[in-house]
Amino acid sequence: MDETDAYQTYAVQQAQAYGIDPNVFLQQLGQESSWDPNAQNGNASGIAQFMPSTAAQYGVDTSDPYSSITGAAQYDSDLLNANGGNYQQMLTSYGTLSNDPTANNGPGSSIWNAFQNTISGAGNSTTGTGTTSAGSTGATSAGSSSSTSSGISGIISKYGSSLLAIILGMLMIAAGIWGAVK
Repeated sequence: MDETDAYQTYAVQQAQAYGIDPNVFLQQLGQESSWDPNAQNGNASGIAQFMPSTAAQYGVDTSDPYSSITGAAQYDSDLLNANGGNYQQMLTSYGTLSNDPTANNGPGSSIWNAFQNTISGAGNSTTGTGTTSAGSTGATSAGSSSSTSSGISGIISKYGSSLLAIILGMLMIAAGIWGAVK
């Protein structure tokens, strides 16, 4: 398993722990940094592209991708709750999407359109007042993604979250053993 796979596996776990749709969260972090833990964009840094003040607020060490992923899930959960469960507003508040139609991540852009498809799969309205079951229940149904999904979301859709929990447990045990050997 390469580092990106490990980050994505951990991101799914954190998304579920904080009530964020894993598909949206994976796409968001991929858009923010292309899964590069050393990504830098102005003052934003790390795998989740935190600004220094937000990183401090959430206790995030932006040089640690796992700290950044956990902080991003916590921040997304807070933003999702503050925006009435609306993923589009959450992503706009985070800065992943823009309301500016001339921005490369604004309405009509390929980035915007890709997120609209993912957001609609999360059972969320993209028009401002939609809600989802995430937030209060801990996790949304990963089965809402299409059966043609690939990667982690495809595994979840096909085999269910219980298999994912077993795999995540095994990976965490392996990571602990590997960390002890290092």
